[in-house]
Amino acid sequence: MPAPKFDSGRAWEDLRQLVAIGPRPSGSPAIEQTRKYIKDRLSAAGLTAVEQTWDDQTPIDKVRMVNLLATIPGARKERIVFTGHYDTKLFREFRFVGASDGGSSAAFLLERLGRLEEAVGQWSFIVDWLEAHDFAIQAEWPKRELARLEAQLEQR
Repeated sequence: MPAPKFDSGRAWEDLRQLVAIGPRPSGSPAIEQTRKYIKDRLSAAGLTAVEQTWDDQTPIDKVRMVNLLATIPGARKERIVFTGHYDTKLFREFRFVGASDGGSSAAFLLERLGRLEEAVGQWSFIVDWLEAHDFAIQAEWPKRELARLEAQLEQR
């Protein structure tokens, strides 16, 4: 089976839409708007977003964070997981919209949705948009996040 083609025009449009929202730090109205955009795109592709929520301490305050997961089932129990993040780091000194950071990875994942369905066959896919990527350097967050993802995979 030939590899599914990448639609750069579709990815560019998603990136343009995400960047137009502006900075998307965790806890902001812009991250909520971004989450809605991703969920709307998932819905248009016939997929349902599963929200994985938690509260975590950031350098600013405690913030509600949400990962979005979509599963494209295949015949096998084993899964291939694609991840990227959709938030941006908060900078007070300048306006950071994360075009080549959280915007591009989120747009890439959105573009892959339809292409993964073409390639499903035996494999199942989980596509995971991570929030709080830029807080990952702090303390226990990476360990908790990995344990949370592993628990979710075990439930499916």
